[in-house]
Amino acid sequence: LDYDTAAENLITAYNGFKDELNGAFDGDTVGAVNYIADILNELDNNYAATSAGIGEALTRSASALDLAGNSIQETAGMITGIIEVTQDPEQAGSTLKILSLRLRGMKGQLQELGEETDENVENISKMQGQILNLTKGKVNIFDGAGQFRSTYEIMKDISEVWDDLNSTAQAEVCLYVQKCA
Repeated sequence: LDYDTAAENLITAYNGFKDELNGAFDGDTVGAVNYIADILNELDNNYAATSAGIGEALTRSASALDLAGNSIQETAGMITGIIEVTQDPEQAGSTLKILSLRLRGMKGQLQELGEETDENVENISKMQGQILNLTKGKVNIFDGAGQFRSTYEIMKDISEVWDDLNSTAQAEVCLYVQKCA
């Protein structure tokens, strides 16, 4: 990983999660960027993902995932999980960005990315109802106050019931949240 790419990855991740990081580090930008570097280093040392790959995926997804209520730790964790399976950082970042946009019904942003949209993106309450039904009432995209839950929380809940779903329900959940990209 060359210096310019490393700097770009750190700056993009910082900018994507700026509010969270400024709050956690009392506006200390250097401390926040060092924290990001520590996250990338820790994941690089312990998983089949490189800090360069995680950084690449963060450049593609940080802002969208922050907007979707995910912390930098949750985002880095989801990225690492995808990279471990696919070995494709670009795909990991793009997939999480698209997933977070779909779960929030952000049709315009999806179309700008060249993604197809369907009635589920246009009708979030229908998507919520379908996901609730398919997971037997265990996964809701909204919290008790009617606000969107984070992408991480939704995916964590899906992972906890995944093995209890039959293959048809698994395929349908996949179609609703990601269109199996």
